[in-house]
Amino acid sequence: MDSLYQDMCSSYGYQLTVKKDTAAYRKWRSMLDIQLEKSKNYATKPEECFRFLMNVPIDEEYERSENIAPPDRKRVNDNLQI
Repeated sequence: MDSLYQDMCSSYGYQLTVKKDTAAYRKWRSMLDIQLEKSKNYATKPEECFRFLMNVPIDEEYERSENIAPPDRKRVNDNLQI
């Protein structure tokens, strides 16, 4: 995903600054709006934001664990090893 993100930013920047394509912004804005619309079911909901900010569960029956173990992962050369 990082590579795709970098490619998209580079392409947009090239079209806008090097090629001086005046329609580049409108094309990219339209493409992004379409993709955001397709993925709107995955958007963070207001109640999820509230839960995160207030550090409280949404479900009243949720019980917080007394002990939280750290992830069982070690970093090796910036790659996660499980």
